[in-house]
Amino acid sequence: MATFNALSVFTYDEVIDRTFELKKKHANGQRYWVSALQLDTSYLRWPAHLSVKILEPEHKELIRKSAEKVLYYGIKEFTSDNYGFSNVEIQKIKRIYDYATGEDDFQVDKYRVDFIKFVDELDKRRGTDFNATFPELKELYDRYQKRISLGILA
Repeated sequence: MATFNALSVFTYDEVIDRTFELKKKHANGQRYWVSALQLDTSYLRWPAHLSVKILEPEHKELIRKSAEKVLYYGIKEFTSDNYGFSNVEIQKIKRIYDYATGEDDFQVDKYRVDFIKFVDELDKRRGTDFNATFPELKELYDRYQKRISLGILA
């Protein structure tokens, strides 16, 4: 099982590739399901500051691309010599994109501020560098860090 969060977006296509390779390697026509491995992808809702909803549209586009990849690796027909991702596995990743882009009462600014505070505290406690680890989020981080320091968002 994988819990998909705001930090999963940048490497989930690698998880998909690796899972597909394992499905291929361990495929067995003796089983009802050819693959002994299932990718169960759920999206994180709590804590909200780690939700995919805090991401920019271009980051959310990466979720759609992951869904396209898993669809490409999907089982074309259910036979004992076919392996790949099942419709359930595919739909779960599509659902993450729908959740990420769906309109609701999610307070994006509030949870982005909470996210910045969270990663700052994590860096301080662990001696890490969030921006070095996730350069894809540096622009978002800098923009909200500036707003926090100016007192625009607290």
